Amino acid sequence: MKELSKNFGRQIDRSDRISQEISNQNFDDMMSVNHDQASARVNDYLKRNYTLAERLFSHRPLSKLITNVKLREAETEMEFRHELLKLSSTFKLQAINEKYDIMLKSIKVDMREKFSAFVTAKQANLRETITCEQDRFLTGTKEKYDKLAACASYPSLAARYEQSIEKEVERYFDWLDKLMDSFMKITEEKLKEYSS
Repeated sequence: MKELSKNFGRQIDRSDRISQEISNQNFDDMMSVNHDQASARVNDYLKRNYTLAERLFSHRPLSKLITNVKLREAETEMEFRHELLKLSSTFKLQAINEKYDIMLKSIKVDMREKFSAFVTAKQANLRETITCEQDRFLTGTKEKYDKLAACASYPSLAARYEQSIEKEVERYFDWLDKLMDSFMKITEEKLKEYSS
């Protein structure tokens, strides 16, 4: 019994190695191996503590009772080891899950910050580009209105040219509004992805 207790102490010291083996093997396979090891240890214990003659010729009830008690003790110890191993693997799995969740959240926060900074910079660039293009468009539109004033002596031509200018202005500003709305919609969708 003392020897089983010593082996049990050694087993606890080797729990880290066993826990690593659990992560590399299927849990059912590990239980089967554990059962085989327990049986082998019980047989080894009986071989060391009883002579061949005692094992072959011992039919006394007291001897059988002692053997059964020792076997039950060994089984209880193996069950305890099994439960301890399961508990250890459960705790380690929970710890890994918690670490994964924390890492995932921190990565998402970092990605969201980077994306927000990127989008803010792109939005500023887009607004600057739009402002430059609007200035260019307004300059061109002023030139067209100057031409329109020069065409005042031709009323039908001037009226048609004025309609063309107004349609072009309307389409241009509608297009700019749609461009900004589309950009904002895309960025909002991406930010939602990072927050979920």
